[in-house]
Amino acid sequence: MNDLPEDTGKLRLLISDDLGKTRREIRVFGKNDGGTRYPMLRRLPSGEILLAYSSGSSTRIEVHLFNDAWLDAQ
Repeated sequence: MNDLPEDTGKLRLLISDDLGKTRREIRVFGKNDGGTRYPMLRRLPSGEILLAYSSGSSTRIEVHLFNDAWLDAQ
């Protein structure tokens, strides 16, 4: 989620345990270098989760790969 108009450099990863009624923040990605844009979150056939987004001047792609065990540990 990129929901902070005053800080577009932050991309927050949230999770819900109650079908979206409430959410909790897992981690904040990004830097204060021009914003994060076009986030894509997808589960891969391997079961891993891929988060990719452009950052800065939109010429740089950031990629993060994690799994359910990492999410459970947060």
